[in-house]
Amino acid sequence: MNINRQLRLLFSALAVLASFAPSVTHSDIFNWQTGETIPGTEGLVPEPIIRLSGWNTDERNLQFADFERLDLSSALFFDSWLDNALYQQANLTRANFFRASLTGAYLSQTNTTGDVALLAINYVTWHNIENPFDVDGLDGTSRLDALLVINELADRVFSDPITGQLPLVGSPPPYLDVNNDGVVSPLDPLLVINALPSTSGAPSSEVPESRGVLPLVSAALFVLAARRRKSSQSKTNARRIRLPTHRQCGLE
Repeated sequence: MNINRQLRLLFSALAVLASFAPSVTHSDIFNWQTGETIPGTEGLVPEPIIRLSGWNTDERNLQFADFERLDLSSALFFDSWLDNALYQQANLTRANFFRASLTGAYLSQTNTTGDVALLAINYVTWHNIENPFDVDGLDGTSRLDALLVINELADRVFSDPITGQLPLVGSPPPYLDVNNDGVVSPLDPLLVINALPSTSGAPSSEVPESRGVLPLVSAALFVLAARRRKSSQSKTNARRIRLPTHRQCGLE
């Protein structure tokens, strides 16, 4: 057997062995805005069950991460900064975003069938992490912050009119979820009122911040209670309605 034939057989054998060897995939997570690899993600493969929890510092985060059209089922993003991340058409089935920051994230056309732990989106999007009582996100805590939540209780512009549940995504401010439970309830404005600046030692002619809001809160809660009673009475009356008998209809 000549040398050339031996070499051909050797290369053929190596090719067969290589086909059975486990493939090792190296990838990175890119910043879709800059096109550059996000620091710390070198060699990470964005795939199902990937663990990307705790990426929440200025030096180590996943803001503007490009996850478009990837299969991220059962992935863990617990307590990570994912603001403005791109998830369009990604598979997020059973993905866990508990306490993750997803403000401005692109989540359109994502596959979220199954048991998806996406409740944290509510908490972060509608909750002011830096100052929970600063509903308008402007100049600290003021009476206006409480009034914004009271208006939402009355009109339900953002939250569900029945459950008070806030949508998965939004564009705050206003940061209506003061107590970070995912719903807008009467407790939220009351927490803001309790956090209003103290007026101890102020001249008696000045109206304390909390005193200026409490009557409005009382009125708002009274209106809400009246609406609930009216709704409850309507349901009760509906249950009491009886169909006429055959005799009343003249059928007997």
